[in-house]
Amino acid sequence: MAANEDVPDPVIAQPDGFTKVPDSVSPGAVPHGNFRHYYTFNEPEERTKHLPSHLLFKCVQQRADDGSPLLLLDIGCNTGELTTSLLEHWHCDELKHRSFHTLGLDIDPSLIVRARRKYNMLGDRAEFDAINVADASVTADRLQAFLSKHGRSKFDLITLFSVTMWLHVHNGDDGLRRILKQLASVTDAMLLEPQIPRCYKSAKRRMTRAGVDLPPYLDSVELKGDGLLPAIRAMVMEECDLPHVLELGDTHWDRSLTLYTRTAVSLADV
Repeated sequence: MAANEDVPDPVIAQPDGFTKVPDSVSPGAVPHGNFRHYYTFNEPEERTKHLPSHLLFKCVQQRADDGSPLLLLDIGCNTGELTTSLLEHWHCDELKHRSFHTLGLDIDPSLIVRARRKYNMLGDRAEFDAINVADASVTADRLQAFLSKHGRSKFDLITLFSVTMWLHVHNGDDGLRRILKQLASVTDAMLLEPQIPRCYKSAKRRMTRAGVDLPPYLDSVELKGDGLLPAIRAMVMEECDLPHVLELGDTHWDRSLTLYTRTAVSLADV
């Protein structure tokens, strides 16, 4: 999809809690994972090749088909390449009679400017906004506005691709738990690709080398090492009440893609 060069750059407010670093800082040392050229080294296909095209259909199959719009929420959308790829990837034949809309959120306003500019031709099929999802009130208002606009009370699926570490190191163990619980309250299906423990060490090394202030909880989180991923899994299954787990494969960075749902979905079905 080509950008419309005639569309002026929008002005977007900087969310509370966002730390902007100079452009001279190495792209790999940004403190929120807001990499400026993320999809040049991690293309959307690296995720979508593990995601069956009928996966969303199976997630919504047990809900009465009233013709209402399908809604996807992508947390940490960056410049929107993966967010918009999923619009096409998951709009399978069984769902073509229903409109499909996505909301992408990221903490970095400059990335949202680029996403809006690049995908403006999609209209309200793809909306992008700069929000710190750790701000529970702001997040709740934005999600409710999107849901109400489309006559829905929940998203059909919420995705968090390589986002959990950044939420974790900026908000701590309890903050990560609270954010995931808030998101799970407005969906029956959540897809996570959590960073593995060594990613925390790599992030600290890059930021230290670049002289960037470290996220406030990077050195104090208790969920770490071999216990990190099992703790996140238990958090989503038990505290977020999404008890059914479907493993979808590992990316080339050894990060697993896992679907959590309130109703079981089988690989044999997709």
